[in-house]
Amino acid sequence: MEPLPNLDQFIEKCGTNEIQAFLQLVQDRFLEAQKQKEARLMKTIDNCYDETLDFVKQRRRHLRKQALAALQTLRDRHKLSKDELALHLEQIRSRKRELLDFFREEAAKLTELEQRSAELVAMFTSKRGELAELHRKQLESFKRSALKRLDQARVASFQAVKESPCWDESMDEAVGRLMLLRLSLQIKTPEDADAV
Repeated sequence: MEPLPNLDQFIEKCGTNEIQAFLQLVQDRFLEAQKQKEARLMKTIDNCYDETLDFVKQRRRHLRKQALAALQTLRDRHKLSKDELALHLEQIRSRKRELLDFFREEAAKLTELEQRSAELVAMFTSKRGELAELHRKQLESFKRSALKRLDQARVASFQAVKESPCWDESMDEAVGRLMLLRLSLQIKTPEDADAV
């Protein structure tokens, strides 16, 4: 059908049948255009649906991969945390064993030092007793020797008195000193010697 430059003139020239045919043609074209439009719309909708479905599928696959990766990461971290915890506990146990061994060694050394100290104290006490006894014996020997010498000096003094007419007060004083010294040696006891 050719384009109509003036619709009113066309209608005046056409009869009823032609107008009905024209309206039918217009309606058919409108329906055809509507069908084509609906077809294009449905195709667009189908394409959008397919694209949306593909996007959803891809997104689901991506999210699933991310979820699996995150889950694996959590498992790895959990395993790593367990391994680190086990390693840390083993280090603590090892350090505890080292400290226990150290304290045992120190306790053994302390016991040995206490035993040696006790032995040294006993040895010192024994040596001190021996030295005290030796000192007492030496002092007794010295006292006996001094008393013997004083007795000899006293006898010699008396003998000198008998033999010499030159006896004076200085000689009396010397004899008196000898007698006092002898007396002081006789008064001292072994306890006094230990005190010295």
